[in-house]
This record gives sequence, C-alpha cells and structure tokens, in this order.
Amino acid sequence: MALWAIMAAPLMMSNDLRNLRPEFKEILLNRDIIEVDQDTLGIQGRQILPANQGQGVEVWRRPIMPVMQIANETWASFAVVCWNRRVDGMPFAFPRQLGFYGLTHPGGYYIKELFTKKEYGLMKADDVLTMQVNPAGGVFMFKATLAIALKDFDPHKAKESDLLRKRFKPAVQEVKRRPKYAKHRALPENFDGADGGGSDGSFFALKFLAVIVVLAIVVRLAGFRFGPASLLRLSRRLLK
Repeated sequence: MALWAIMAAPLMMSNDLRNLRPEFKEILLNRDIIEVDQDTLGIQGRQILPANQGQGVEVWRRPIMPVMQIANETWASFAVVCWNRRVDGMPFAFPRQLGFYGLTHPGGYYIKELFTKKEYGLMKADDVLTMQVNPAGGVFMFKATLAIALKDFDPHKAKESDLLRKRFKPAVQEVKRRPKYAKHRALPENFDGADGGGSDGSFFALKFLAVIVVLAIVVRLAGFRFGPASLLRLSRRLLK
C-alpha cells in the first residue's frame, strides 16, 4: 500500500472486499495514505537510496502538496517510505537526520507516521527521526508537511500544484527542442496519438504482408501448391 501510494499507482484490489480481514481493511482504508496516492501534484515518487547503500533499507520519496514558492525557489512537502529489504527477520533501527531525506527547508516540517498516525511535531533538517522498520518487506511511511506552507495552503488552488509540476514535467514543446530529440521527426501541433502520427501507410502495408504470409502457410499446410490450377481448386472448395 505504501509503495503504491509513493508510485501514484491506481489502488485496485482483485479479491472480494466483503471477505477482507479487518486488519487488511484498515490498511486499505487508510485515508492519509490514500491522500498521498491521489495527491493533486501528480508527481510519481522515486528511489533515493537503494538497499545496498542503506544497510538493506530502501528509501523512496515523493513530492506532494502543499508547496511554497519563495523568491526563485520552490519548496515541497514530501511522503517518504523506508522499505526493509533485509533477510535477518528482525526489526531494524533506522535513525536518520531529516536532511538525509532531502528535507532541508530551514522552517522545518511537520512529521506524521501514516500507519500508526503518530505525530512527531515540527522537525528540522538536523533533527533525527528514529524509526523501527519491520522485517520481511515491512515499511515505515511518513509525511513531511512544509511548515511555512500550512497557513497559506488551499488544496483547491490549482496554481499551487502547477509550481512544482512545471519544474518536474517540462512542456512537450520544450522537450522536443532539446538537442537529444532533434533526430526525431517533429510531431504536428494537433497530434494526439490517435492517428498513428502519419505512419499509417507503412503500418497497413506490414499488416497486409503478414496476412499474405499467413494465408500462404495455411494453403501450403492444406496440401495445395501455388499455381493457377491449385488456386482454381481452392476457390471451388471455398464456394461450396
């Protein structure tokens, strides 16, 4: 559930939810984690620490709302998951300063663990967040809300979401102007991907060729030899 939320994945279950055990239902209905998954900023989380560099603990981080723009800098809140990949079968202590996760705003962050709902209060980059990560794929997930953004935060303002979205997701036209994309054919301005981008002719030619090859194989397996006489016999059989 925690990794799904960090990756902004659809939260779908294939089992019968009516027969779900209460402890599993409590996890799936965790409103704090669902809010992270459906965060309006819409940016997928990324791994910031692989397990082989974190003593067997993998760390993922995702920027979320609220955000704040100060001068020329944009600061975001974050959701963080520490995932225990160790095989020793024991809970693992993972104390780290908040700055270790890239949470460096001098005004600090309000920290909340999302499974136990424990509030850690206001913490700054030099403060140590101590946690015990459960074994066998266990996770510790917390939300770090940017302190200075709380008084001005309005979740219904789309412009706040755009602050960081533009920073991480440049416009398509800007990407196409970069040198590494210059060798690719430019897309028309009204291209939406529905018409195949102008490659219909070659695509249908390949389909036609594939159909001819398949028919030739079928005819050969049926005992026919290519020639006027064999084609005539085949047409007679089809017309019967």
